[in-house]
Amino acid sequence: MAAGVAYRVLYHRAVYDDADLFAGMTRMIEHGEDARVLADHPVKLLIGDDRTALLVPEPERLGVEGSLVVHASGLLAALTGLFETLWTLGVPVSSTTPAGQLSEKDRKIITLMAAGLTDEAIARRLALSRRTVVRRIAALLDRLGATTRFQAGVQAANRGWL
Repeated sequence: MAAGVAYRVLYHRAVYDDADLFAGMTRMIEHGEDARVLADHPVKLLIGDDRTALLVPEPERLGVEGSLVVHASGLLAALTGLFETLWTLGVPVSSTTPAGQLSEKDRKIITLMAAGLTDEAIARRLALSRRTVVRRIAALLDRLGATTRFQAGVQAANRGWL
């Protein structure tokens, strides 16, 4: 990124369950990474450019054992299309929010809501009481004009809060 190379990353939802992974994701976003979170990944995939990709068919496997290097081909085009489709399904994550629109704590809450975490999980992750989380979510829903968490996520994304 320091050299001006832009890249996009799709993280698995489990990134919210691990404090170290979450901190790493946040740090990379602050350095300019464009990130989204997806509930499930069919494969691990690294697309370097229009000539090379690395496919790890078993997403839960650590390392690159059993991986496949894919060169320019119909398969690479298909994998690129798969990534683009998954990218559109991912929930955008950002490290900043336009000034005056949302507090840092509320931004974290709305991001965790959009990732599908329960009130209890959000409270644990942010070291807040469940009651505080419920109260802040109610205020966010009201502010967004939403009656459901799904509507809140859509409205927050439309406003650039995610």
